Amino acid sequence: EQNAIHNGADDNASGTAVMLELARWAMNNESLRYNYIFAAFSAEEKGLFGSKAFCTREWVTNDNIVYMLNLDMVGRLGCQGDTVSVLGVASSPVWESLLAGIEFSDFSIRKINGAPPFSDHAPFLKKDIPVIYFTTGIHPDYHTPADDTELINFKGMAEVVAYIRLFMRSAEKLPEIPFHKIGTLQHTRAYI
Repeated sequence: EQNAIHNGADDNASGTAVMLELARWAMNNESLRYNYIFAAFSAEEKGLFGSKAFCTREWVTNDNIVYMLNLDMVGRLGCQGDTVSVLGVASSPVWESLLAGIEFSDFSIRKINGAPPFSDHAPFLKKDIPVIYFTTGIHPDYHTPADDTELINFKGMAEVVAYIRLFMRSAEKLPEIPFHKIGTLQHTRAYI
């Protein structure tokens, strides 16, 4: 299987597609308060090389970046029930109440305080930038050639886009999004 083609439809073409749709929406939406950087990082699997390189830039600080929103594997809504997991909730004291205040009935939200260091949010956390990480979860096709287009839940991806638009709008209404260091135990629990 090692030499087989791994198209990575969920990991992470799904996150890239949702990011591009959010970028299209933001470009056509003059009422947004923040400036947004939409970035797809390479070599996450090899050691977060892309996001680490981005975070070495001098201007990448918590004075300049309000928060980092990570989309990693958002294409298989239903693989872990009708639930989207949101990791990194403890990285800001405002995330818990913000998430609780979003009215959305298409799926439920599973809030996880920690955010293990295996995805592109990790270098931002190290720079004291709040993160929020959305995923529809791990499935048996993860890192196999079976992670292909026919298994993607496109309707679910559209629902994720709708939810994240609400999330972004809610975040813009906050006076600030302060950073909070996530405890080691919270990261460990999230990993488990």
